[in-house]
Amino acid sequence: MPLTYDMCETIRSIESVFSAAPVKRNLKNLTRYFLSASETWMYVVNDLNRKKYYFDASRIKTYKLFDNIPGYLYRKFTYDAKYKGRVSTDIYLDALNNELSYSIISFVYDLGHLRSHRVLGVLVYDYRASDQRKILKNVAPELNDQFTSVKIHSKDSGKDMFIIGNTTYSSLFTLQLSHKYDIVFSLDWTRYLIHSPYVMHYLLLTLLLTAAFFMLSLKYFVKKNTENLTDQLTGLYNRKVFNYIAAGQLMKVKTLALLDCNGFKQINDTWGHDLGDHALMNIARHIRICVEEELGLAIRLGGDEFCILLNIDSTDAAQKLIAKINKRCATFSDKITLSVTGGIVGLAPHESIKEALIRADQELYKNKKAKRATV
Repeated sequence: MPLTYDMCETIRSIESVFSAAPVKRNLKNLTRYFLSASETWMYVVNDLNRKKYYFDASRIKTYKLFDNIPGYLYRKFTYDAKYKGRVSTDIYLDALNNELSYSIISFVYDLGHLRSHRVLGVLVYDYRASDQRKILKNVAPELNDQFTSVKIHSKDSGKDMFIIGNTTYSSLFTLQLSHKYDIVFSLDWTRYLIHSPYVMHYLLLTLLLTAAFFMLSLKYFVKKNTENLTDQLTGLYNRKVFNYIAAGQLMKVKTLALLDCNGFKQINDTWGHDLGDHALMNIARHIRICVEEELGLAIRLGGDEFCILLNIDSTDAAQKLIAKINKRCATFSDKITLSVTGGIVGLAPHESIKEALIRADQELYKNKKAKRATV
């Protein structure tokens, strides 16, 4: 297909990304390319043998890379690695080099269209078994495949890609690489003691401690990156997230619901604040589950007040969502009834979140007053 202006601009941006993150010398042959969201064209950084390779759009579509695209800031702030916007393929046999491989995929967002979560395509990095072997040999050059085995194991398909050796020995150590892959280290102790009773032991221990330190550091970084926007008791977003929404960086809010827990003061007075906190966490958990099913955001404003933001222009859908939350909360206890009352508004054009909250609070007051009148 002929090059267009948008394609040229995208290619220029992709070149900037790859040049800003240079590949180490021992990974120069790593296949890197960009695949458009339309799945009709791709840009390959490496030189490919055209006699061995051709682009087949129909085959690309079978990979279903664009079926579940996370929102930009949702991807940025989520704890769960599988929603970070980086996904990986299963282990497959690369037709270009007849070698087991897997690919790391990262979504490319158009930051000028954050409100619509527009995705330009994906960056793809192909990791062959030989590429992984170079990385591992760089960290632990003395690893010997005569008595050591290192493999990447797919938890989805059960496939293995051996990096060092080709046999799984009885002594195993498994390290979680991601939600999809484990790294499995195994050792033949008899051969190990014969060949290197001291040096290899030190190297293996260093490798395992380095891997453990890396995983702990990564978890700490992700936690610190998100806790500033998270309510400590419930785990929901706090009021600070409104700053991102107001800047148009998280989602386009079309419907807002303000929720207030019914009779919550009586629960605290009768059963104590510890049980009250437990009840709040229970309500928040059901709110989060129901709201995430609608791809919305749940926020704890403070006390027993919550806010729901939806990207759908439907107060009826918000009403059904509140009814669903109340149905789930009803299972909390035989002696304590948990429920919420909501005030729902649809956002008018150019209306701020602050203005919508004021209207929602008025609707909530009316609904609470009407509910008390019927009791």
